[in-house]
Amino acid sequence: MSPGRNDPCPCGSGRKYKHCCGKGGRGKPGPPLPKEFPPEVLERARAVDIWQADVVAVPAVISGEDRSRTVAALVVAEDVALEADMRLERSAEPEDVARALEEALSRAAAAVGVWPARVLVRQEEVARVLEPLLRQRGCGVGTAPVLVDLDALARDLAAHLSGQDRWPAVSAPDTWAAWGLPRSIVEDFFQAYAAYYRAAPWRWIGHVPPILAEWDDGTRPWVASVMGAALGEFGLAVYSHPDDFEDLLEPDEDHLPFQALQGWVVHLGYHHRRELPRAMLKEVSRAGWEVEAVAAYPYILPILTPGGGLQKELVRRLAQLLDGVASLVGKYGERLGSPEGGVFTSTKGELTLHYAVAPEVDPVRDGMPPGLQEIMDEARKVGLETQEEIEAHLAHSMEEYNTAPQEELGGISPEKARTLLEGGVRGEGPLRFAEDLSLDEVEGSAFLANARTFLNALLVTGGTLATAAGNLKRAFVAEMLESMRLRDGYLESLHRVNRVVNEEDAWPLHILRVNMEVAGLIRRRKGRFHPTKKGREMAKPEAAGRLFVHLFRTHFGKFNLEYGRLSVDRPSLQPAVPLLLWQLGVRARDWITVGDLARQILPGRPEDHPGDAATLFPDGAALLQGTVLTPLELFGLLEERVPGEVRSWRRGSEDTQIRATPLFEGFLHFDWD
Repeated sequence: MSPGRNDPCPCGSGRKYKHCCGKGGRGKPGPPLPKEFPPEVLERARAVDIWQADVVAVPAVISGEDRSRTVAALVVAEDVALEADMRLERSAEPEDVARALEEALSRAAAAVGVWPARVLVRQEEVARVLEPLLRQRGCGVGTAPVLVDLDALARDLAAHLSGQDRWPAVSAPDTWAAWGLPRSIVEDFFQAYAAYYRAAPWRWIGHVPPILAEWDDGTRPWVASVMGAALGEFGLAVYSHPDDFEDLLEPDEDHLPFQALQGWVVHLGYHHRRELPRAMLKEVSRAGWEVEAVAAYPYILPILTPGGGLQKELVRRLAQLLDGVASLVGKYGERLGSPEGGVFTSTKGELTLHYAVAPEVDPVRDGMPPGLQEIMDEARKVGLETQEEIEAHLAHSMEEYNTAPQEELGGISPEKARTLLEGGVRGEGPLRFAEDLSLDEVEGSAFLANARTFLNALLVTGGTLATAAGNLKRAFVAEMLESMRLRDGYLESLHRVNRVVNEEDAWPLHILRVNMEVAGLIRRRKGRFHPTKKGREMAKPEAAGRLFVHLFRTHFGKFNLEYGRLSVDRPSLQPAVPLLLWQLGVRARDWITVGDLARQILPGRPEDHPGDAATLFPDGAALLQGTVLTPLELFGLLEERVPGEVRSWRRGSEDTQIRATPLFEGFLHFDWD
């Protein structure tokens, strides 16, 4: 039974229940009697001064509850889960989220017998409401965008309910009513969605660069990225913190996207009518909300918003943003996509939008190699009379051009470059590999060392269990991380962000496991990972050279170098890897910055962005480093350093310096005969 109003409060504060955890006067039943925790757990929880609390979305829909969302109010004290209250909610206003947290914290305090000195929550708007509610308990409130301990619990809960190891979880209810929004706001939102669809901004605006949205009241600017230019999913992605957008464009190779957001993200997309839940289809039809086309029904996915839901003010501003982008397109039209570029600004009400795009390179003139441009100019000047004479002249000139060495290609001719690209990394062209290297000679390759560690671990144990999602079990992940060759400080960084480490948290291990499967060295069968016959043979020390070649060909030939990176409608560098390797051998014999290297070897590159744009968005240097140079470093073929004067978490790929290692010279050679 619950304590009486005049009984001592079970939280141990010494006050009466009505003046402590039972305070509030809302007529709701008080919290239940304290949970029974083991003594050692209670002792550990009482020793923690700072708890973490949040209301998070849960990826589960309860049958018959299509007018509510499923959420969980979570409270943790470091790695001790004190409260995990699953509930149905509609409203996600900061006041309602704060009250739900107050109730969950009160139950946790009653169970532990003491209140913490401080509670951390994720959003400032929730903290402002929660602080006066907890002040009477002597408990302060602070904010942190990443709640490491709580996020580990939330991730486990989401994985248990959905069978997928993904975080953050999002709400996807079957009706708009489940968001708890007034019908008038939803109606305005649908109208803005329809106007955005009619404007079709993806005709002129790509994913990058984004649109900067500034508010008159001083709210932190939002970043809005238009989706659909690559004819994929149409809509708008909105980021409350600009750093989150930058991080997704140039993701940390060690972590998946959305693992350490500094703010919230809202994904605004479109569904076809046939994709809608029946309840939502009836709801939209009965309400008469505006929908522009059968394939243009709005849907929305909020990520790490308060309570995992939608607030009235947030949706009102999102509608303004959609309408503002439509107005921007109406004002400038095709000029937004013109090759001359420019800075475009549009103000409507309290919202001002800025869109800046750099000039493009003319693919005929600016992008044409100088030698080829000279041939075209000469052909115009020579007084040739017949079509046959013109064709013969051009054929002779083109043959000379294609067989002449060019500085832009690292001193080889276009014809040699063609044979190099056609041969790929399969060993069918000029690019060849030394397959007889000894284990000592390839000792500098972290990728090879980790692959051999992985294979030997499977050989010793006879295989290891796989999760339902097809990943490695946590115990094996922990064992591998202790044995792998990783960057200095990587494990410390990993554990700061992830209290519980799954395979996809440990990105170097995940990439290794995927490569091993693509290479045919391991396979998953009957819920276990096993080494294949090829894997058992190549795990032997005397086969180290052959294993190194096989892994290299797999990674740069079969494995997708863009795997795990956010697509920004850019060409892949993977087909150019053989030519890039030749260029590295020529240009990276001594230290060279990645920025200088990219400017020398990437074809058809645009001029630098004007003004500040060059510092806001990733360029060829980031693409080159992320997809080619970093893997080559892991293979031990390159080494990198960053000058001390630019060491900072904000540094870009431009400043990083790289150099070929002795293994590069010993492993790769080019047979032009």
